[in-house]
Amino acid sequence: MHLIPNNSRTILVVEDEPMVLKMVTTMLERLGYVVLAANTPAEAIYLVKKSDHHIDLVLTDVIMPDINGRRLAEVLIAIKPEMKFIFMSGYTANIMVDQDFLDKGMCFIQKPFTKKELVEKIQESLG
Repeated sequence: MHLIPNNSRTILVVEDEPMVLKMVTTMLERLGYVVLAANTPAEAIYLVKKSDHHIDLVLTDVIMPDINGRRLAEVLIAIKPEMKFIFMSGYTANIMVDQDFLDKGMCFIQKPFTKKELVEKIQESLG
C-alpha cells in the first residue's frame, strides 16, 4: 500500500483533546497532507470560513463540548458542501449510531487507530 498522498490535499482535524490533536496532526503532516488543526468546533467553523486552503476532508471527533461532530458537519457542509468527513471516537461505531451521534454509512474510525487505518479511511472517504 502506498502511504504518501497527493500533497495538494488539505485536512482539517477537529479534536478537543490536545494530545490527540497533536498526534493526529503530526501523523497527517508526516504523510504529506496540509493540516489545519482546531481544538473546538467554533475554531473549526472559523477556519473553514476564513482559510485560503481548499479543505478536502474534515477529520472530527464525535463527542466534544458545545456541539458534537455530526452537528459540526451539518454547519460546515452548509458553508462548503463539497467537504468530506471522517468521524472519530473512542466509542465503537455501533454505540455512536445507537446514541444518534452518527448515521449508518457515515465514514467512521475508532480511536486509537494506526497510520495504516487512517490512510485507508482517508482513501475511502476521498475516493
